[in-house]
Amino acid sequence: MNKVFSKKTVNVILVTLTVILIVFNTVLIFKIIKLKHEGEKGTQSLINNGLSNEEHTYITFDGKLLVLVKERIKSDNSFTPSLQALKAQADRLLDIQPYSVVNKKVLPPSSDTHDYISLQPYWWKLPSGKYEYRDGQNNQERHITYTDEMQLINMANNSLTLALAYYFFDDELYADKSASFIKTWFVDEKTRMNPNFNYAQVIPGKTKGNGGAMDGRLLPLVMDSSVLIEQSSSWTNQDKNALKQWFSELLVWLTSDSVQIEESKNPNNHGTWSDALIASTAYFVGDIKQAHEIVQGSISKHIQVQIEPDGRQPFETRRTKSFFYSGFNLLGLFRLAALGDNINIDLWNYQSSDRRAIRKALDYLLPYQTKEKTWPYIYNQSELWEPQMVDIYQQASCIYRDPQFARIAKLLGENDPTNIRLLLYPLQICVTDPIFN
Repeated sequence: MNKVFSKKTVNVILVTLTVILIVFNTVLIFKIIKLKHEGEKGTQSLINNGLSNEEHTYITFDGKLLVLVKERIKSDNSFTPSLQALKAQADRLLDIQPYSVVNKKVLPPSSDTHDYISLQPYWWKLPSGKYEYRDGQNNQERHITYTDEMQLINMANNSLTLALAYYFFDDELYADKSASFIKTWFVDEKTRMNPNFNYAQVIPGKTKGNGGAMDGRLLPLVMDSSVLIEQSSSWTNQDKNALKQWFSELLVWLTSDSVQIEESKNPNNHGTWSDALIASTAYFVGDIKQAHEIVQGSISKHIQVQIEPDGRQPFETRRTKSFFYSGFNLLGLFRLAALGDNINIDLWNYQSSDRRAIRKALDYLLPYQTKEKTWPYIYNQSELWEPQMVDIYQQASCIYRDPQFARIAKLLGENDPTNIRLLLYPLQICVTDPIFN
């Protein structure tokens, strides 16, 4: 039997529904605000604590593995060859004079020896004096005449070698030498580099510079070196603060220079390495919010744009050194993913709805690396054996716990147990140890 509600009854029902809706919306808004606050609180916690925990301090390698290796070497002889190689390299570096940007052959347009200058690698000088582009053909003039780039590379690599030697052998000599490399390049007024790359990768007669992130891609090694030696008497709080101040100034340059900003927009490896350096620098100086934004943004900016669903990287395969650049861009994505581990962003296992992923890009290269397939793009056979591929597969072994990556890493390293990077990415632990399975 149907009943017709009175007007009063209808009004009561409407008022009741309105109250329920208001209460529901209020609760929902409260929860959203609470979640946002907790997220900001979590980020602030990272800002406060992100650089104090040894396991989450380093940018270019996994601190947990480093701690584990130092403990395991007490009972595991398989690390002995790598340790001996590390010590031999570090001992040789004790006699090397620190590198300085002021020791150069070519002055930058500013005429300031403290300003870094380098030459774009694929531009060649013609008899007329003009320069022409030859993709994939390295112009050795950039190392013979323009010396800053190699000095920067050597300084970064060697400071880390010495810092690792200090970490594993507790010998102050190594820390002192590593500190001298860092202080000479970044701190000492007479020898320091100005915190900019205004004249990086110049093309004489064409451009005064083309963005510095590519030349600065190894700077995170210096950041990690400084952390490794921070317990040493050779590295004081004053030194630590001075280095962070230098990188704070560099961060301003990286995010405000118009040429560098355009460089960072490139959809290829240039954009990847730009973001990797900016995010690393932000993290190192304590700007975790900016680091978080860049690493999170790399999902849409890099993974979803640079990697096809089958794993191919079209912006790299179009190059004449197509295999090299596919690996090179992947290595930049690895840098971003490693940093993501420190700020609770998992890029390693991210996969888009159409299956674009870092792992996909890695798997795509594998059958060509093993020669099960023939690479269908322009390349040189030597690209398959570039040292960067050893780095890629060693890291992948420890990230994905996949024995096939360890086999390739050993093949590329010709089973060389003296590879000191095995102390950072210990294949003998990563794939077989139950702690990681």
